[in-house]
Amino acid sequence: MRDLLELSQQGGGVLLGKLVDAYVEGDSPKAIVGMQSAVTAGNTLNIAKAAHGLKGSSGVFGATRLVRLLANVEREAKAGNLAAVEGLLSPVGAEVDSVKCALTAYRGSHCTSNNAP
Repeated sequence: MRDLLELSQQGGGVLLGKLVDAYVEGDSPKAIVGMQSAVTAGNTLNIAKAAHGLKGSSGVFGATRLVRLLANVEREAKAGNLAAVEGLLSPVGAEVDSVKCALTAYRGSHCTSNNAP
């Protein structure tokens, strides 16, 4: 996150703002819903894809704890372990909320938490 703040101070604030908005309003909610739907459908391939995508975009913001959780989701989904994936969704949702709150605070807005599975 420190590198992103430095980018913002060096004139990259508009780009960073767009990245934050895309993550907070689009990427992370879509991925969470996608993983939840895929769990309900028993579709481990789609779980792994959603986890992988969110892992990448979360890594851009330095969300290392979330990246580790999503790596576990992806690994368990690829192994076909649906029960383990289900157990990870709540911590993933909570950590996504935490990251979204931090990014929202960076943008100078009030954080609302409504993403937990």
